[in-house]
Amino acid sequence: MPRTLKLLRETVSVLLESTPPGLDLDAVRTHLLAQPHVLGVHDLHASQITTGLPVLTAHVVVEDSCFSDGHAPRVLDRLQACLAENFDMSVEHSTFQLEAAAHADHELAAHG
Repeated sequence: MPRTLKLLRETVSVLLESTPPGLDLDAVRTHLLAQPHVLGVHDLHASQITTGLPVLTAHVVVEDSCFSDGHAPRVLDRLQACLAENFDMSVEHSTFQLEAAAHADHELAAHG
């Protein structure tokens, strides 16, 4: 019975796309904002697609120069490494949408 209840809780958590236990989104945001060239983070979401496999998505506002001088891929690599290395629950599957600062002005205010 205890094993069944544990499995049921985990299944419901996955189905509801709950933030994985032990992953603090405020801490994630703080770490992402500390990366070079990052100006802002919004639409930050984390869930589990199966038990023990957390995924994270976010819109990341970066300096406009990232798009003109070709270092956007390095920024992306740093963001992904930050998630995989800095938290008790390693997030190895992440999707980031890099945005220029001017683009963030059109985002809906509710997407903070």
